[in-house]
Amino acid sequence: EAYANYRKGVAQALFADESFRDKSQALLVRVLTYYTQALFAQDQIEIARAKKKAFEQQFQQNQHLFQQGEGTRTDILEAESRYELATAEEIQALDEQDASLRELGSLLGVHSVDIADLAPLNQDFAAFTLTPANYDSWHELAITNNPTLASQRQAVEVARYEVERNRAGHLPRITAYANSRQQESDSGNTYNQRYDTNTIGIEVSVPLYVGGGVSASTRQAARSMEQAEYELEGKTRETLIELRRQFSACLSGVSKLRAYQKALASAEALVVSTQQSILGGERVNLDALNAEQQLHNTRRDLARARYDYLMAWIKLHYYAGSLRYTDLAKVDEAFGPAL
Repeated sequence: EAYANYRKGVAQALFADESFRDKSQALLVRVLTYYTQALFAQDQIEIARAKKKAFEQQFQQNQHLFQQGEGTRTDILEAESRYELATAEEIQALDEQDASLRELGSLLGVHSVDIADLAPLNQDFAAFTLTPANYDSWHELAITNNPTLASQRQAVEVARYEVERNRAGHLPRITAYANSRQQESDSGNTYNQRYDTNTIGIEVSVPLYVGGGVSASTRQAARSMEQAEYELEGKTRETLIELRRQFSACLSGVSKLRAYQKALASAEALVVSTQQSILGGERVNLDALNAEQQLHNTRRDLARARYDYLMAWIKLHYYAGSLRYTDLAKVDEAFGPAL
């Protein structure tokens, strides 16, 4: 029983160490999550304001044409509708940014964080080199280094030694003891008498029957150990699923970034060509509004793809159990000076 208690204490200490490592790495992920959410909200705000400016100009132009008898009331309503939708998007983005900044401030231990204090993502941001490049290596890293799985394995060890501790109630208990006793007597019948008693020995206690308490506690501890084993199995599945998802997101994220960058160039060219076509009478007002909408939506999607790639890269290292401050420093290099 004493040895089982000792091994249980060792496992509990290791469990605490792995749990601390898990929380430390999770903190890095949370900081980057709210940081990028605040920046993405800022991108959405700027995109919404650019849309409002473009649609306002289109609205004024359509109104001017309508007054001259060359435009229609429908053109005015379409531009006005797009303008109001952009206004609603701006309000929503402001709310999301405020929530993200407050969450970030709570992590930093400050009352509030201003968006001007955050460094924006570089416009020429490129994907990182993924090392190792194959999933099997990441799988092995996760099984070996993931702190959540490591702490859960120690929880199984704690439960296993708890079973051993309870089972030891059936075993004989051997106790070694040594006593030393000195007594002096001075009375009417005894005068100046002194007694020295020294005792040393071994005591053996053999449990015969304790009402089934030992068996019941052992069975209860065994069921707790089975529960811990099932939880370890479930955590392993969840971790490997997330690991695979983030690995795939890193691989596909590179292609998505290239595609959105090309789409952005095409959308910019489409806006210019549509405006020229309207002057030539080949396109109408709705085509211009749709082109502007497509341009700003592509900018938003490109910004989201960049932040999603960063989060996938950092989460991949987290689930593999290899996330370090150096990895966060590498991500930091992708951001420029503060706004």
